[in-house]
Amino acid sequence: MSSYTIDDYERMLKVKIERRELKCPRCGNEVDFMVNELGHVFCNRCFEKLRFVRWNKL
Repeated sequence: MSSYTIDDYERMLKVKIERRELKCPRCGNEVDFMVNELGHVFCNRCFEKLRFVRWNKL
């Protein structure tokens, strides 16, 4: 089980968005995402789940 909190995931997600490391495979969105408490990332435009997002502690 991961020891990350939702705040950790949100902070790491912000960095990934700034670095343009994420892209929605369904709609092409690169800037509007959300993360849940399990670390799953979803597109805020079409709600597609992004698979295989790697989390590195920053």
